[in-house]
Amino acid sequence: MNLDTSVLNAPPANPAIDAVEAYLGRQPIVDRESRLVGYELLYRGADRAASNVAATSEVVVNLLNGVGFADSLGRFRGNINVCAEFLLSDMVDLLSPASVVLEILESVRATPELLARIGELKARGFSFALDDFIARTADNAPFLDLVDFIKVDILAVPAQSLDALVRGLKGRRGKLVAEKVEDAQTFERCLALGFDLFQGFHFAKAVVLTGRRPDPKRLQVLRLLKLVMSDAEQARLEDEFKRQPVLTVNLLRMVNSAAAGFRIPSASVRDALVRVGRRPLATWLQLLAYGVNGSLETSALFRTAAVRARLMESIARAMPGIARQADNAFLAGVLSLMPLALGMTTDALVAELQLEDVVSDALIGFTGPVGDLLSMVQCYEEGGREALADWAAIADWPPASEIVCFELDAQAWAGKVASEAAA
Repeated sequence: MNLDTSVLNAPPANPAIDAVEAYLGRQPIVDRESRLVGYELLYRGADRAASNVAATSEVVVNLLNGVGFADSLGRFRGNINVCAEFLLSDMVDLLSPASVVLEILESVRATPELLARIGELKARGFSFALDDFIARTADNAPFLDLVDFIKVDILAVPAQSLDALVRGLKGRRGKLVAEKVEDAQTFERCLALGFDLFQGFHFAKAVVLTGRRPDPKRLQVLRLLKLVMSDAEQARLEDEFKRQPVLTVNLLRMVNSAAAGFRIPSASVRDALVRVGRRPLATWLQLLAYGVNGSLETSALFRTAAVRARLMESIARAMPGIARQADNAFLAGVLSLMPLALGMTTDALVAELQLEDVVSDALIGFTGPVGDLLSMVQCYEEGGREALADWAAIADWPPASEIVCFELDAQAWAGKVASEAAA
């Protein structure tokens, strides 16, 4: 069947409103080392009863006319849920095989017509995933030999049956993806079972993992951050950088990049520190701590922390009552995921950094104005626009449409920071 795709190419009458109505959710997909390898792109429209084809179309609209592929995905691919109607329509032609993975919904039946269409799209370079797999059925069995990824809903499979299910899928061409990994224990079990990729709230919100030691490289960054935040003398900062050659190189690259806007490049650590300033230096160190084991582009924790921090800062600036706390809101957003990155408790992190009370209270107990903001943003990350309704009743937050625009800006900003760091 052919669907009318003219709406996808029409310019939005009001970009801000259209961006709100076509809000794009993202959830990281990571490998066995917790490195970011892609995203699932999620429908976050206002119509909870939207049909599958309508939800997919809205995600595509947002990619093409709203956020854009670059700001949404960077160099990674995005998984998009698709139904049979969408796959059989001309709308697929609007997507690039290099940018998306077509994720076949669990409700789709493997009809001869659809199997032929999938074969045609695979010949054009498209990749496919089978979503929410919990058991082999007559409806989904033909897909198993075609798809590139098999996504297992581990919450829907009885614990005693998961091992046998995974064994039965081994040897197929499709990589196994564990969906709905909610905690460290589940992640460890899925690792042991042999899953290739992972997705779930465990990788997108703050969880303290036990049995891990802080990475020495991260501790070096943390030590420098503590010096910056305590207004240590410039000479002491210079000395610390000189004892950490890799960080020195990264500092000079950051300051001398075209994005920094300096016409004359810095040739020394002292000059670089003076040019960049204390607050930007602190921000850079906070973000760098998420990528010291690899590129910031492949750190799912960095992406979540960077978007959260920027979003909290923007919301705070838009609220007259807490606008003066915007810097602290940014700091709390970044540090909210640092315990997970370091393998330490929030209490220990707060004590190590000797943070101001407003930030400490936010991180430890979600109290105070910044704590309320952190709590609201975390709920928003999990529930999209619908999660804002409860908060609107108890606090004078900006309109939902404005918050969504802030979030899209934060996504673009995080992608830019990561790209510049990897340049």
